[in-house]
Formats: sequence, structure tokens, C-alpha cells
Amino acid sequence: MAIDLGISQYTTWRREFMLSRLRIGGIIGVVAVMSFIMLNLSRYPELEPTWLYTNLTEEAVLLFCLLLLFSSQGRSYPGLIFLLFSWALTLIPQYWYFLLEGVAKLDFVTWTLLFLGQTTLIPVRWPLHLLSQLGVFVCFFLIQWYFSAAVESNIADADPFFLYLYLFWFCVICDVSVFFYEKLQRKEFDTKQNLEIEQEKSERLLLNILPQSIAERLKQPGATVAESFTEVTVLFADIAGFTAMSTGMSPLQLVELLNEIFCKFDKLVEQHELEKIKTIGDAYMVVAGLPEPNPNHVIQMAEMALDMQKTIAQFNQKYQKNYAFVLGFILDRSLLV
Repeated sequence: MAIDLGISQYTTWRREFMLSRLRIGGIIGVVAVMSFIMLNLSRYPELEPTWLYTNLTEEAVLLFCLLLLFSSQGRSYPGLIFLLFSWALTLIPQYWYFLLEGVAKLDFVTWTLLFLGQTTLIPVRWPLHLLSQLGVFVCFFLIQWYFSAAVESNIADADPFFLYLYLFWFCVICDVSVFFYEKLQRKEFDTKQNLEIEQEKSERLLLNILPQSIAERLKQPGATVAESFTEVTVLFADIAGFTAMSTGMSPLQLVELLNEIFCKFDKLVEQHELEKIKTIGDAYMVVAGLPEPNPNHVIQMAEMALDMQKTIAQFNQKYQKNYAFVLGFILDRSLLV
């Protein structure tokens, strides 16, 4: 159960991580494509239609993906948006160049820049990275071999087979990097979760022993825990004839009896905003006026004592018993705790 909870928490964290990084990557992509459009329109009035159609289509798809990230549907499927972002910059150029010029576009610069950017910005879910890369190469080789299209590269005089090999190892390095990064990230996440669980257990244990204000003070470095209280009321309670009664009961029955009674007393302590000090055997000790001073500590304790007597009376009526608690008080005594 703990493992399943950890996986669920990690999956939730990873989805939110991907969404935040996809928003950053989407903004960068939109601005980058727009900057190239503006640059080329200002410097090269006679642009090729293929280049212009490609960049305008990329910009439109990137804007659509960016809007999806802020919708409920998009937030549910960050992996699909990841692929849309990736293929918008890689498959759209192949489509336009094949449609208008009949060539298989080997866009070496864009592909390497995109794959490296994906690895840097979103270093999780390596299968998605691999799928995005395979989609590019499958489409490229399909156009080249099935339609017998010529290969056009943006690196002049480069051997295509050298570029293929280079791209292959480039993608391998990217995918392996993402795989090991996520493995390390998952280990750190699990370690952090375990530390939080252990810290929570330690705090619960500390609160079972000490009041919350004292426990918080203990966690502060160099804090002074000792404090004087000039006006408090202490109540002691134990079962009359407990020793004789316990001889006729098994240890398990005795523990169950005390546990039921003291659990009811604990609820009264919370109700009256008192502080339980300890239980030893059949003895129950509670104090009013600390750790927060209260001028009405005597009234608080008197109301607590009356409710304890009512609780025991209800307990006796329920189980047809005749238990009685002997109550003792210490009023207006100075304590150092």
C-alpha cells in the first residue's frame, strides 16, 4: 500500500513537472519561431513559399499546444502535448517540403536542437522522447524510400549516412540521459517521502509525550524549555480498590478496561483544553494552567472532575460495574516544567 501511494504521488509530481516545463518550452518555441519569421521577412523579401508556409504552420500548431496546456483536457494528457510540440517542429517541415518540392527534408539543425532542448527541459519519461524521435525518422525514411524522394539537407556537402549515424548516437545519448536522470529523480523523491513519513512519526511520538507548544520549542535550536508557572491546578485520579479488583481479572481484560476509561478521559481533556501529564497503572494525572497560563484553571479542573464522575457513572451503567475513582487536587501551586 505504501509503495502504491509513493508511485501515485510520484506520478502526480511528474505530471505537474511536465506541465510546467511544457509551458516554458512552448513559450520558447513560439517566440523562437516568430523571431525567425520576423528576421527572414525583414532581411529576405523574396522568401521561398515552402519556408514561409512551414514556419507559419509551426507557429499556429505551437500556439494551439500552448493553449491546450491551460485547459483541463490538456493538463490531463501532458504526454500527448509533448509529442505535439515535438512533431510540430519536425514533421510539419517534412510535409511542406515533400508537398511543394517533392524532397525528404533532413533538417539536421532543427532536429538536434529540438531533441537536446527536450532532454534539457523535460528529463522525464524517456519512452516519450524515443517515440518523438522515431516518429521523425519513420516519416523521413517513408518519404525518402516509399515515394523515392530526393534527400535535401541543410548542411551542404554532408554525407547523409554520416548524418544518420550522428543523429542515431545523438538520440541514444539524449534518451539514456533522460532514463538515468529520472531514475535518480525517483530515488530522491522516494528518499524525501520516507524522510517525511519518519519525521511525521517522530512528531506524533513527541506529541504523545509532550504538549504541542513544548514540542515545538524543543525543535528550535538553543531554545530554553524550562518555564515557571505560578498558578496551576493538578488532578490525580485512580480507581478505588484497584489492587483487589485486578487480582480477579486477566492482564488483557485489565488493559482493555483501563484503555476504554482513559480514552474517554482523554476526550474530556481535549474538550476542557487541559494538559494530560501521564497515566501509570490506574492513575491518571492532568493539569490546568499550563503550558498556556489560564486564570480560570481551577474552574476548568472542577468541570473536568465532574465530567469524569459522569463518565464513570455511565461506564458502570453500561457494563453493570461499580467502579469508583478517587480524585485528588493540588491547587495554586508553583511548578517548574
